[in-house]
Amino acid sequence: MFRNSSEITLGKNRSIAGNNLPAVADVCLKGVSLGVMSKAYGLAGLRIGWIATKDKELMDNISSFKDYISICQSAPSEYLSKIALKNREKILKRNLAVISENLQILDAFFLKYSDILEWVRPDSASLGFVRIKTGETADSFCLDAVEKAGILLLPSTVFGYENSHFRIGFGRSDMKEALLRFDEFLEKKYNIK
Repeated sequence: MFRNSSEITLGKNRSIAGNNLPAVADVCLKGVSLGVMSKAYGLAGLRIGWIATKDKELMDNISSFKDYISICQSAPSEYLSKIALKNREKILKRNLAVISENLQILDAFFLKYSDILEWVRPDSASLGFVRIKTGETADSFCLDAVEKAGILLLPSTVFGYENSHFRIGFGRSDMKEALLRFDEFLEKKYNIK
């Protein structure tokens, strides 16, 4: 049995709470780590990622399958990824600063709405899972948010979880603007002055 770990934010995970999480592939003989350029490096459009494991047979099988479905990546994407990886520390430092600032903003925001929403501050990611305390389903809440305010939140049902939470991302520098719209939506929805 293998232990799979989606470590798409691992570069960020290393400093948010100072916990320096290791990659599963580094600590488990049957560990498989998945990484991408999208989250930690903020380069979602490049569509570049990697898989790491100590299991040679599994890696050979993955490589064969990858060759079957795609011979090569986009050359410009590979080139830009190499530039980003050479500047890894600078990029991660900048992105961690954005996340740290956004976490402070989110802490205050969710404190204001603590009767409606439950926020558990993540230790190591640029994503959070927020519980809706009103009894409304996550599907209904998220549909309402997108239809009435243009705010895209992912309901927990998308992740096979009970219908009571939504996922919120906070790795972008425009978090304040997004929260202003979310604030207006919540004030109107729950008649808060």
